[in-house]
Amino acid sequence: MVKSIVILIIGLLSIVMVSCEKIEGDVGVGQRCVACPEQKECQECKLCEECAECETCSQSQIPVGKAILDVTTYDWAINEINDDEIFFDYWLMNYGDTEARNVKVRCKLKDDAGSTVINTVDSFGNIASYSAQLAEVITQKTSKVTPNNEYSGNCYVDSCTNCIILYKRIPDFIEGYEG
Repeated sequence: MVKSIVILIIGLLSIVMVSCEKIEGDVGVGQRCVACPEQKECQECKLCEECAECETCSQSQIPVGKAILDVTTYDWAINEINDDEIFFDYWLMNYGDTEARNVKVRCKLKDDAGSTVINTVDSFGNIASYSAQLAEVITQKTSKVTPNNEYSGNCYVDSCTNCIILYKRIPDFIEGYEG
């Protein structure tokens, strides 16, 4: 049993590892020099004296010097004290090795027909590298939000500086978030 778990873990790790293909000739972004220890990350390949070839890295490699942001909607609710307000709570996560700046998170409330009834943007600010933060945005309830209807809330990264927005790399998510 333990042996099969270890084999499974090793198999999963080998799938996650970056695969690179050696190429000769043209060099460019998304490549690295095979022999140069200082070119460990996938970037523009700069041929050195010891190396006459570059390797092209798969797109699954995490870029260096970029924040990688994602949001998970935690909850949304109508304020029980002031029913003109709606709260959106969300987790903002930075998987990258760099601080993300000027982060804006968009939160939407959609009715059961899929129509957006609330659309607000939270100017979150900055988030440190390799971190997560729980945040809340409060907005005014519109007349489109009525009792006895079902709604779903969703938040996502709208914009930021020096970052990659994770959901924009997954085509199936783009329509769901932005649509």
